[in-house]
Amino acid sequence: MAIVTVETTPDVDLDAAPPQPDDHEPVAHIVRRDDLTRAMFQGGTVRALCGREFDPKLFNPDGLDTCEACLAIAAWGSTSDPAS
Repeated sequence: MAIVTVETTPDVDLDAAPPQPDDHEPVAHIVRRDDLTRAMFQGGTVRALCGREFDPKLFNPDGLDTCEACLAIAAWGSTSDPAS
């Protein structure tokens, strides 16, 4: 009797967009102002800083908590190094 070990690696696309948050936990996302303006007037979707894509005309963020990933990315992007 032989023992066979099989190693498998999951098929993961590392270049794919991050997983979308569950729809039952809505949060307000942070998007670029020019993208939001374009989508509101011309239609289409916007991509939040966290990677979530949505139609802003179908989404009302009033009263929702802000997406933690969007906040972290916005904070990281707004830090300035005084030495540079």
